[in-house]
Amino acid sequence: MSKRILILLLIISFVILTFCTKKSTEPDDNLLPPNNLTISLVENNKIQINWVGNSTNETAYFIDRKMGAYNWLVNFGEVASNITSFTDNIPTNSDTVFSYRIRAFDDENYSAYSDTIAWFSTNSAPSSLQIEQMSQDTLKLTWQDNSIGEEYFRIDRKIDEKGWLMNYAHVPADTTHFLDYTTALYDTCNYKIFAVSGISHSDSTENAFIPFLPAPSNLQLQPLGATEVKLTWQDNCHNEEGYRIFFKRGETALWDSLNLPVNTKEYPDESAIPGIINYYKVCAYYENDTSDFIEDEINTLPAPDNTVANVINYNEIMILWQDNASFEEGFRIERKVNGGHFETIRNVGQNITTYTDDSCANLNTYFYRVCAFFENYLSDYSNEFEIYFPGTIYIPEDYITIQEGINVANEGDIVLVDTGTYYENIILYGKIITVASQFLTTSDTSYISNTIIDGNQNGSVVTFSNEEDTTTIICGFTLINGSSDAGGGIYCGLNSSPRLNNLKIKNNIATGTDNNSGGGGIYCNEYSSPWLQYVIISNNDALYGGGIYCNDDSSPYLDDVVISNNSAGDGGGICCWGSSFPTLNHVIISHNSANYDGGGIYCEHSKPNFKNVIIN
Repeated sequence: MSKRILILLLIISFVILTFCTKKSTEPDDNLLPPNNLTISLVENNKIQINWVGNSTNETAYFIDRKMGAYNWLVNFGEVASNITSFTDNIPTNSDTVFSYRIRAFDDENYSAYSDTIAWFSTNSAPSSLQIEQMSQDTLKLTWQDNSIGEEYFRIDRKIDEKGWLMNYAHVPADTTHFLDYTTALYDTCNYKIFAVSGISHSDSTENAFIPFLPAPSNLQLQPLGATEVKLTWQDNCHNEEGYRIFFKRGETALWDSLNLPVNTKEYPDESAIPGIINYYKVCAYYENDTSDFIEDEINTLPAPDNTVANVINYNEIMILWQDNASFEEGFRIERKVNGGHFETIRNVGQNITTYTDDSCANLNTYFYRVCAFFENYLSDYSNEFEIYFPGTIYIPEDYITIQEGINVANEGDIVLVDTGTYYENIILYGKIITVASQFLTTSDTSYISNTIIDGNQNGSVVTFSNEEDTTTIICGFTLINGSSDAGGGIYCGLNSSPRLNNLKIKNNIATGTDNNSGGGGIYCNEYSSPWLQYVIISNNDALYGGGIYCNDDSSPYLDDVVISNNSAGDGGGICCWGSSFPTLNHVIISHNSANYDGGGIYCEHSKPNFKNVIIN
């Protein structure tokens, strides 16, 4: 076959196929599309579309379907000319949108497409509509998109009871926000959001919002003086009539107000009252409407604080405080003595933060407080500070016995004992005091021998058993005739570690007969570590430790101490037992005797620390 004949046959075949085809791709204007489409649920996972045919010469209807975001499936379904419904099996509860369109066919041409109709399940409706005011005339709507394949979102709006504006706005598919501009202040703005495909839409999500006049913000109060405060704020409106300031002076006062012009952003209040809290509130207003308030408070004359006092001399107390004011003219110091009333003792100038009260007396408790002043205005008072002015209790002038003086003494007091013999057994009760003879004030050693505390064979002469430390002092006495199971002269127990200065401890006896007793002169027990300085311990007697007995982790410190002529069963001078480690510095241990072991010193389970010790 020649090439020319082959070409001729191909041309003839093309012409035949062209004229014999049954389906034109162009719509025929004489062939009308169906209308009045409806879609309904037949049963779970099955829907039915119905329509009205408008042509008399169609031979079939072709149905296109679009599933979610996929492209249209053209001629997805076909029904005969006398059929005006179509059923489809789809997941009717899913979030996927199924859209349909229909056209008639007359064996040669198609009609135009019908409207698009779609199936929206209840799960494909938008949800969670939120409305936020972004500015005075702008509302932001946000929602959750729950559908796949919608054509767009439709927004309906209604202001108060004026009726719904259908199709007020459209936004593209997959959009989840919309900005609406409105001047409807304090009117209720109602909104509905639908997902849409063709003539079908989902259920709606709804919400309402009442636009309000935006409140000012960032209120700042700047004190310019004791009676002047500058208010500044940020203006967030653009059509307010003005701003309104409310103020009151003190918590119980009534509010007063004044109006300021539009766009005002500051105001100088020249009527503030120093020393109290001045309250302020600011709002915008428009006709009869007002914004929310912003508020703050200020005291232009704040009280001083952190008031403290310290004894600095025999009749002086220094008071210190923190200055918190910027515009005070000065400070007023008030004092109360014991149970009396506060009285002003001095005014001091601006920025002064200390004052020395030089009119104090022994044994009084003083209370101090401070306030700032400006003209006739006073700030609140500072904290009250209580301080006891230590003094001297004289024995026997003030009290007959030493123990009575100890009982009434307060921290830091001195119980000063005149010469004589006092028949008593004293207990310190853990007090931070000094009990001393006139040796303390004169340094005359004769007062040591002439000021005697006689235990009268009725127990330890002096007892420490309340965790006394080196701030508790016994000084300048002779301690005699003590008789006790433990510590004839001095008993130290329960972690007590007092200072024992310039003492003579003699002719005392410890009568106990076991390892937990002893110490004719001094008994140290239960972690007690007294500090002995310039002490003579002599002629005392015990089963253990005629001079000193250390037991149960007790470690006294001995400095310039003489231990002589004491006697015991063990340890005539010193007996150490039970992990006790005394320190001996410049100590003389002489002429002591023991019936069994250690005439001078006997140690069992302990090892003293010796520094310049003489034992003979």
